[in-house]
Amino acid sequence: MLGRAVRTRLGRFEEPVSDAYRAFFLDVDDCARLLARTLAASSILEIGCGDGQMASPLLEHFPSSTYHGIDIAPEVGRLYRGDPARATFSSTDSRTFLARSPGAFDLVLLVDVLHHVPVPERPGVLDDMHALTTEGGHHAVKEWLRSRSLVHLAAWASDRFLTGGPVAHFAEDELRELVATRFPDDVEVLSTRVAPRPNNLLLVHRRA
Repeated sequence: MLGRAVRTRLGRFEEPVSDAYRAFFLDVDDCARLLARTLAASSILEIGCGDGQMASPLLEHFPSSTYHGIDIAPEVGRLYRGDPARATFSSTDSRTFLARSPGAFDLVLLVDVLHHVPVPERPGVLDDMHALTTEGGHHAVKEWLRSRSLVHLAAWASDRFLTGGPVAHFAEDELRELVATRFPDDVEVLSTRVAPRPNNLLLVHRRA
């Protein structure tokens, strides 16, 4: 998402500029479509949902589902324009949310969140995601992988200077090892790239 200071200056152009900015790095519709082709879900949770840009494509491709987004940002879900009866948002962290909603969702997602999380805290966030997934449900991690390319440099710079805070992207083997370590009994059902960049890796597991 765009930095708060930048967004404030955009006024009525904020939403289209934010959508175009996100689309340069990730096609959210393609991500939702890949998930819907792989699994069924009636209840969806997105951890670190930010402005809520994933909510509408997820609800479109999962037409019988409801969505809940959580983020530590104070204005979580502010760009969602869909049916308010199907989507809700909370300003909270995953551990606090887990305390009141354990194992409640058919699909739990982390989309470009982990590279913003301090390294020592990443296992805990993944454990929360797992615990918030129903038995037999699915959890998905979409991450931007580092590479020696100009587009990765642009992604790093935008994360570091527009979003703010430290950023540490994964190599593919690092991400796979972390996920495998946290979910040793879960079955990988999808491993694929998401348009428009080869840096976008989506890993989906079914909870045992």
